[in-house]
Amino acid sequence: MDAKGAQELARRLDERHGERVDARPEPLQAADAAPIFHWLGIEPPRVADVDDEAPDASPRRRRR
Repeated sequence: MDAKGAQELARRLDERHGERVDARPEPLQAADAAPIFHWLGIEPPRVADVDDEAPDASPRRRRR
């Protein structure tokens, strides 16, 4: 599609659906979050502080 075609498509879409709103997402508080969180615009889950007294979270062994 050339520039004229894109402009015509935008004009027709505006006529059918109204003006476009260029909404920009709010920046994330966790700036060092993985890119997927930035792409989706959601905050990553917070990691709980690890205590020395917490039970071992090693994975279980599978039976064969």
